[in-house]
Formats: sequence, C-alpha cells, structure tokens
Amino acid sequence: MNRKHGIIILFHLANAKNKDLARFCKKFYGYKDHSNKGKYIYERDGIISNIPHIKINPIRTAIIVKEEDADIISNALESFGAEIHKRKIELTSEDIDDLEIEDIS
Repeated sequence: MNRKHGIIILFHLANAKNKDLARFCKKFYGYKDHSNKGKYIYERDGIISNIPHIKINPIRTAIIVKEEDADIISNALESFGAEIHKRKIELTSEDIDDLEIEDIS
C-alpha cells in the first residue's frame, strides 16, 4: 500500500485582540458577506479558500494540508504573527479524498 502524508499545522495568535482575530479569520478562512438587509449573500474567499485543506473543528487553529501547500499556509500565518507548529502525518483515505490527492499507486 502506498502511504500518503500530509502536514498538520497548529497555530496560535497569542497577543491578538478580538477585533484582530476577527480580521484574521476573515482574511484567512474567508466569509459570507450580506448586503441589502440579507437579500444578497456573497462568498468572500480567504487565503486558504482555493487550497484543499481539512479544518479540525471545533479547534479552528489546526488544519491539515498537502505537503506541497504547507509553506504557503505557514507563510500566510507568519504574516499575521502566528506561532506555528508543523508535523508530518499519515493521511486516512477520507483525508486523501478531502485534500484532492491523486492516487498514483
């Protein structure tokens, strides 16, 4: 069996105030924008919107990404002043599907 690996990234914004955390979440994860008293809803992309990832809920400070995307995410998090810890992990078949990794075995 060909084992696939990903990277789990744990991050913490230690000194961020609530308004800074809200701004970070919008820029990093994206958000829904409502206009005209909720008549229109727009999806606003965040940094990771177009990168396949697995958000570990309810902990929003841990995500799993493909190895090749780890540096993009790490650099983005560092730009917000986040403390980062990365580890290589073995992915489950469900993780492989969620991360859109092609099976080459």
